[in-house]
Amino acid sequence: LGARAARTPGLLPWDALHGLLGSAVYGGRIDAAPDARVLETYLRMWFSDDILQGTGRMPARRLAPQIVLPVTNQKCDYVDTISNLPDMDHPSFFGLPANIEGAVQTTEGTRIIGDLKALAHAMTAKHKFDREEWAKELRPILQLWHGLQDQAAGDLPPTHPDKSILTLPEICKHAAAPILSPIDAFVLLEARHAHALLERVEDGLSALEKVLEGAALLTPQTRAIGMALLQDNVPAAWSSLWDGPDSCHAWLRGAVRRTVAITHWVDALKLGNLKAATEATRGYINLLRDPIDLADLFRPETFLNAVRQQTARKSHRAMDQLKIATCWDSSWSTRLNEDPRSDKVIVHLKAMFVQGSRWNGKAWVAAQANSPITGLAPDFCLAWIKLDQSPPHPANTTAPVPIYHSDQRERLLMEVQMPCEDNAAGILSGMALFLQSA
Repeated sequence: LGARAARTPGLLPWDALHGLLGSAVYGGRIDAAPDARVLETYLRMWFSDDILQGTGRMPARRLAPQIVLPVTNQKCDYVDTISNLPDMDHPSFFGLPANIEGAVQTTEGTRIIGDLKALAHAMTAKHKFDREEWAKELRPILQLWHGLQDQAAGDLPPTHPDKSILTLPEICKHAAAPILSPIDAFVLLEARHAHALLERVEDGLSALEKVLEGAALLTPQTRAIGMALLQDNVPAAWSSLWDGPDSCHAWLRGAVRRTVAITHWVDALKLGNLKAATEATRGYINLLRDPIDLADLFRPETFLNAVRQQTARKSHRAMDQLKIATCWDSSWSTRLNEDPRSDKVIVHLKAMFVQGSRWNGKAWVAAQANSPITGLAPDFCLAWIKLDQSPPHPANTTAPVPIYHSDQRERLLMEVQMPCEDNAAGILSGMALFLQSA
């Protein structure tokens, strides 16, 4: 069969087989685009003329490292190959990075710790309200909340009113002003969202504190908050405003940190008096002069959409006529920023984390066995460009890489093209970027 395929290219209907296996047999069990791309890469790598052309006089083809297919058409030779396969699958057989075992152990350890915590809380949870017991268990959370507020007061911009994180900057009350550009409007709306979230937390914990002190009666809403906090969970009334970490302690820290960060974003806009403005604001130019961290935002998806909308306005194009492009070479963004005719909005991103690969200064390459499981990715720039415009890096030198909110890989933010030495290897390695790491 291999000899015939070598003499007559296209003899075998590989595309039909890829479709059958990818869509009918396995594809129905996959609902994530990155996983579907991994499956497609495996199919094209293992079901192709290249695999069969290791027969006859052609050189042997490796099915995987250290696994060579027989060069004969004898069944017994293939049976021997299968019998000699190792009992434990090595990660390299599937194109996984050499340090994948550490990542698996870390993930499994995190899952076990979570299960143990849930079991402990389930065993100790009391459905009957006991003021003394609740006060003992919940006092640390109340102290954490007050401590976070005190700490945040010293991190706010000097211009922030009252030096209180619970005070909304006056400019944010005009977030609906039509004079605002899309990015400026997003920043003000994000600050209002952060303020509404912290207000809800403050109201809930204040009511709970009064109940524990005997100064108020226990209401169903306060009881729901208390029961969730006793199990180190985030109350549903809070998580409806921000789907953050599962632990209430980490959630509170993340909410306060993001509120402080977005307050600095508001200050960086330097919008001044909106009532006196006669044309669309451009405060985002001040904001985007320095690299930004998307982990500072509660809703990074909305920010990226605002950048897209801003680019559409500048380029006088519809939003669906733009595509996202990333560049890991600062020269591209420098040329665009120096070009007065450029209609791009360049966003420099920083402080992202990466798994499954490492940066060699020019491209992403396979991680080594001693590479850290999660590393810090270099800064890069992002922009929306025209559909017919060539990206900064040629398509044949890049691989699509997902960006997730956290290293749990549960919430996908977007996908970007990253320069890789081997496109297929980049896909199979499970390489991914994260806004934050545990």
